[in-house]
Parts: sequence; C-alpha cells; structure tokens
Amino acid sequence: MGDLEPILRSILLTKDPKTAGLFRISVIGLKQLNGSLINFISEPDMRMTGKSHFAHFIINGLIYCIELDSRNELSLFQDYPLFVGEEMQIPFISGNTASKLLVAFGLPVTFVDSFTR
Repeated sequence: MGDLEPILRSILLTKDPKTAGLFRISVIGLKQLNGSLINFISEPDMRMTGKSHFAHFIINGLIYCIELDSRNELSLFQDYPLFVGEEMQIPFISGNTASKLLVAFGLPVTFVDSFTR
C-alpha cells in the first residue's frame, strides 16, 4: 500500500477525525457455525471489483476492508461503515455467507469449509 500505510494506520489506531474522511473502512466479523470467531490471520491483499479498488486483511475473525479509491462502488462501504458518529458497527456473518465472502477474497474452498461448514 506504499505511502497509504501510515495514513491508514493512523485512522485505525487513533480515530483522528482529521483523517476519518480520507478512506472508508468496513469491518465484518466472521463466525464459525459454533458461534466462535474464525481464528486465523491472512496476508494483506488488494482487490479490484469493477471500479472498486480496496485492500483487505483478516485478523482473528475480523475482516478489515479499506477503500483505496473515492470512486469505489462496492456497497460494503456504504452499507457497513466502521464508524457511525462515535460508534463502531461491526456486522457478523457465518455459514454460507461467510464462506462465499472468504472464497471471493481468494482463500481456498477446502480451507474456508473447515471453518464455515
């Protein structure tokens, strides 16, 4: 992510209101069928979906998605922004929905199925 890394780090760690409007961030919780969070860490990756350019990474059941382009059309950032005023909102998904999301983000089906089925 090059030059964006220190800015993104500041946004995530300090909740500095001066930087909050630079990038939209969404976080989604991923649960196993037994209700516990999916426990693994992924390598950071960048994706392009249509006109949507975003980075994502997973840490212990939370997938962080960071908008890298203001022209982003991915509804995730509009539907599930991390901050709504002062409150954080994190939706949780499991089962088939979690499975489809993880596979779409490039994880192998057999690995994903061990957590979501």
